[in-house]
Amino acid sequence: PLDEFVIYNLPIAFKSGNTIVLFPSAISALYAKSIAVQEQPNADFLISFTPGNYYFTVRALKREAEDHLTVIYNRKAYVIHLSASDKPFYTVTFFQDATSRGPARPVVPERLLSLMDKAKAYPLFQKDHPDALAGVDALLALDEGTLSFAGGNWSLTGEAATVKARDALKAALVGAIDESKWQIALQAKDAAPVVTPFTWSAVKADNGRVSLSGYVMTDELRRFVAVRAGQVASDTTELGSGEPEGFMADVLAGLEALSHLKSGSVTYDGNQFGLVGVPATAADRDAALAALGSATNAGTAWAKNLAEPVAAPEPAPVELLEPEPKVEAPPATEATTPPATPTPTEVVATPEAKPAETTPAADTQATPVARTFTFEASKARGGEIALKGTVPADATRKYFGVIAGGVPTGEMTVSSTLPADFITNADLGIRTLGSLIDGSLGFDGTTWVLEGQAANAEEQAATLAALSAVPATKSWQTTITTLPPVEVCKDKVGAFATRNAILFQSDSAQITDGSGPALDELAGYLKTCPEATVHVEGHTDADGDETLNMALSVSRAEAVVDALITRGVGYERLYAIGYGESLPIASNDTRDGKQANRRIAFTILDEHQ
Repeated sequence: PLDEFVIYNLPIAFKSGNTIVLFPSAISALYAKSIAVQEQPNADFLISFTPGNYYFTVRALKREAEDHLTVIYNRKAYVIHLSASDKPFYTVTFFQDATSRGPARPVVPERLLSLMDKAKAYPLFQKDHPDALAGVDALLALDEGTLSFAGGNWSLTGEAATVKARDALKAALVGAIDESKWQIALQAKDAAPVVTPFTWSAVKADNGRVSLSGYVMTDELRRFVAVRAGQVASDTTELGSGEPEGFMADVLAGLEALSHLKSGSVTYDGNQFGLVGVPATAADRDAALAALGSATNAGTAWAKNLAEPVAAPEPAPVELLEPEPKVEAPPATEATTPPATPTPTEVVATPEAKPAETTPAADTQATPVARTFTFEASKARGGEIALKGTVPADATRKYFGVIAGGVPTGEMTVSSTLPADFITNADLGIRTLGSLIDGSLGFDGTTWVLEGQAANAEEQAATLAALSAVPATKSWQTTITTLPPVEVCKDKVGAFATRNAILFQSDSAQITDGSGPALDELAGYLKTCPEATVHVEGHTDADGDETLNMALSVSRAEAVVDALITRGVGYERLYAIGYGESLPIASNDTRDGKQANRRIAFTILDEHQ
């Protein structure tokens, strides 16, 4: 009889067979230290149990195996001492003592005999009819439902109390059956109604706008999918359940693939996902196919039909600045000598080079998380995303490299121990990290941690809103701060300077008419840090007289200052400085080098330094 104050000693099967333990009705949970559901080195016992069943089976994996198992039944805890034995109990039946408190089912000989008969038949039934046994277990765990078998195929329909219970039940069932012979349609009382067929599609037009239709499971997911789709022309999706296993992973992979196509569609027809479309280039075609690596089973079951890439138009010719002609030096009174002050660190502008990396102040960096991560993604100011750690498949490793911006993937290794929702969370985290100025993403095996800095309060709010629309991120540890305005200004102006977008008439400080939009852009950046001092710095190549080049560099810097003042930038912030040919960034022996040296650079200093 059941007695919560007794420790039951049970010899457990070791060499052959299983020990079957039966309770009068549904068992809520089991707890033990060295018991596992599949064989592994640190496990002493192997157990088979589904919450809601009235029995479980257990087998010893080691001759010296010993442990205490706690059984939660009828809101009480019962302790069973398990020990491996060559003379085990193959069947153990617990019954409710008639003198115990609370309602109890009468234990009559007929019921005991029935339970014993069931226990004796269980090992044979489990071996010869695993699908039937798994189906019955699942049916018993449902609030209501129907299990049927016809034409060699199984069908299970029904309703669970919650989405969490439904998903756990379905996962246990799928792990015990041959899924190709099953049709499963389970509904949760707190979920959208089951629809048949469950379909979904995203269609991208030539103008880049996407139309969404079909079904998704919740309002939160509908909003999230719309955000991930980009420019949405229409969204007629409705709420419904009955989605296939891994549906959201496939949807996200499909939308990523669609983003690489000029036009096309991603569809789920109730049976299979498909990708159809036209890529602009061969690289886009490869990127679209690589994106499917994060889909269920790495996208191997997808139908794919991508057309040949469309021809790319010829690039427009780029007009280069003419070299400075040699002319006679002007009178000495027209030359302006730069101020005799220490030269500040400049943001160097070259036509071909990437922006110079700027090391931000210590108090503007995202604070690193002091913990050990199994997967990490990090982004430094002005740099690319770096990835390392474990991923579930090689295709996933390649896919993460693509969505991170085509970065190296050599620091990632494959592991089969990651959770089922790893790809979905990592995908969202990497994309979010890419939109930040700097930051880090980490997964420690149980929790996702995202920290970083957004360019401004608006981008911070947009990032947090996008994350909050995804249910999974509610368990994330997320810290998004804003970058100080002067640091944003430095980044924006530094990137602008590398384009060498402000052009002058040859041998003149006259800014070309075509430079107007570039000056508008620059003025907009400078207005985001109204307290900062701006040094506008002119540079020339080494052709001609050194004094002339000094004068020309000052005149051009002053012309840019004047243009910025007319665009609303405070004059008290702006200083024109000419360096002539004294600070080259390339060789003056080549045409390209001379062009690089003829430039306007900028230095941003905090609050009128």
